[in-house]
Amino acid sequence: FFQAEDGIRDSSVTGVQTCALPIYGAEQVAVISYCDLRPGAWNQAQLLSTQSGVECFRATSMGALKLLLEDLSHRRVVLIDTAGVQTQERMQEIRTVAPQAQFHAVVPADASVATLRRLFASPEGTWHSLLVSKIDESTQPWALIQFLSESRVGLMAGSKGDKMGDWTAGPCAAELVEAALAGLGLSTPVSTQSDMVEQQIVHTGAVMSPMAA
Repeated sequence: FFQAEDGIRDSSVTGVQTCALPIYGAEQVAVISYCDLRPGAWNQAQLLSTQSGVECFRATSMGALKLLLEDLSHRRVVLIDTAGVQTQERMQEIRTVAPQAQFHAVVPADASVATLRRLFASPEGTWHSLLVSKIDESTQPWALIQFLSESRVGLMAGSKGDKMGDWTAGPCAAELVEAALAGLGLSTPVSTQSDMVEQQIVHTGAVMSPMAA
């Protein structure tokens, strides 16, 4: 899971646990914080994992990641959480030690065109899904809406706050459209334009891959 910004609040641990825990249970899920050297990132990952009863580990090198994955091979889901810097290098390292890994991007709802282009500059098919954070703070999610309308990367989950319960599994197109219209001073549901945009996002994102077991 690669985060598009340095903000700790964008932690994908919370969002993915929302998707994985009801299916597999905490004892079958593990989190690895990989090469995330942001101040406070490791403490935040530990805190969020403790709150949900999921074990959390740390790997600061590819060798350490390989050993951890071998030790955790009996778990149904292992989440590798890393910052959105040196994205291509981190992807290649993870792919080397875990060829079966799926890659998911975490972006704020107000992500800029430049941010989306940088994160998704990798060859098509690299990303399996997208998680959207900070929908509650969003006022201009148009760049993300445009990206989703043109991309086949599907939405896995979205967040409207800081807490674990604020993440919702599944497409969050309606929430993005509401935030966009609210930023224009319009209330929802306004005419059929909101529905049209939402349907376009859902349609193009319908090919989202399920989380790896």
